[in-house]
Amino acid sequence: MASSGQLRRLLFSLSNLHLALFSLLLVLTSFPATTESKATLSAHQKAQCSVLYPQSIFKPFRQPHPKFDQTFGTGTCPLPIDDTTAQEDNPLSYSPWSHVPTCVLADPKLSARKNVPTRKYCVFTNSHHEARGVSIITTPETAASVIALLDEKTNSTAAIMSRSKELAFDPPWKIMEMPNKGGLGVIATRKIKRYEEIMIDHATMVVDIKFASVVLAFKGYRLLHLAADQLRDPDSIYSLAKSTEMAADEVENVVRTNSFSTTLGEDEDHMAIYPLVSRINHACKPNAFTRWIIRSQSTSIAALRDIEPGEEITISCPFLPSPFCTQTIPPNQESDLPLGLTHSERQRRLQRWSFTCSCALCTAPQETISASDKQRTEIEDARDKAIEAFKYGRPYEAISLTKKILNLIPSEELYPWESEQYENLARVYWLMGDKKTGDSYARLSLRKLAEQGFIDAARKEYFDLLVKEFKEDVGMDAGGIIHGKKNK
Repeated sequence: MASSGQLRRLLFSLSNLHLALFSLLLVLTSFPATTESKATLSAHQKAQCSVLYPQSIFKPFRQPHPKFDQTFGTGTCPLPIDDTTAQEDNPLSYSPWSHVPTCVLADPKLSARKNVPTRKYCVFTNSHHEARGVSIITTPETAASVIALLDEKTNSTAAIMSRSKELAFDPPWKIMEMPNKGGLGVIATRKIKRYEEIMIDHATMVVDIKFASVVLAFKGYRLLHLAADQLRDPDSIYSLAKSTEMAADEVENVVRTNSFSTTLGEDEDHMAIYPLVSRINHACKPNAFTRWIIRSQSTSIAALRDIEPGEEITISCPFLPSPFCTQTIPPNQESDLPLGLTHSERQRRLQRWSFTCSCALCTAPQETISASDKQRTEIEDARDKAIEAFKYGRPYEAISLTKKILNLIPSEELYPWESEQYENLARVYWLMGDKKTGDSYARLSLRKLAEQGFIDAARKEYFDLLVKEFKEDVGMDAGGIIHGKKNK
């Protein structure tokens, strides 16, 4: 008897002719706005469209720094597409999607319980996007607002694809069985230098975070399986399924145990699955880190330190929120596993994912664990006290505490935090009127970002944008911003 995987591959082979013909149609249409739809743009949709096609991009300076990405163009916002506007015999009516959207209406009682509108959720699939395709379960309005992310002709997307192909041609890693961890892991095949890019992966499935709580289970499972089955490579999702009590359905299990938090449209919270990144195991003191690539639903993994051949590659996201994750972790989830948690607290919270951490730090001698717990707690305490000191007009104390954080960072190898701390110092000195010292820390922050690959170089225009923020902060009442938080 054929396995479910064999059946899926057979169905995939039978559909190749249809997909090939449709890919030609997609090239000819080049992602047009769907003017055939009778829908009109609501104020909400126009707001979402302004997020996708901004006239000027200037957002808070937090990695991956969208304010430095000012090349993203303007355009005409496509109209929403759903199962009522799409016509199966007219692919133009649902372009750029390769399948007619399948939709369900949220349950009114569940929506009322969550205090959200009763909205329609649909599966939007483009099976030709990147190597595996992409399926998005979201509202028609949000799907319309992110269509440009599929356009491989934009400069930023083309550059990402080029880097991705180079890494895929000769990857510095391989996926191997990890008997001691009961699954797979990623192993370095050569020496990887500090901050070197290891892999680029693209989201294959993206699911609105409200979907699971407002749609009846049997309808939700149907959409989840459809989202996986319509991909060019369905096994990229199904192969991630694990035996767990967290979910009754295998695709729900994949979403619950492998998803990273992200936002689409008008900052709507979603869960994204990156199949390659999902093979990288978690560690509380990892040797690699995640660099989110905005406006692409792609992510880059880079070495946090030199990694030797044969060494396992590990990351801490999404379990351990950190500065380079703040763009992707919804506010209500930022404290899921904060930095200051001790070893025992981390292990307890990781049980939410049916996960027991056996990383080098968690299996180290007790004295090593205790020392790490002490240092991480000190960093978290210093961060909180620095915010309070600046809020209540004690800038010198805030400076001292921020420098303490910088001194503690190397011991826990939290190097991606450095640029944020230098920016915080620059901001404080600027608001104190010491612009010379503030400028020097601002340049140091940019050099760190360039060194770690978050920006291509510490160019003058980046410095000017940062100083522009400082000038705006000077006009704020009593303090302004420190550590990414506004005074209340």
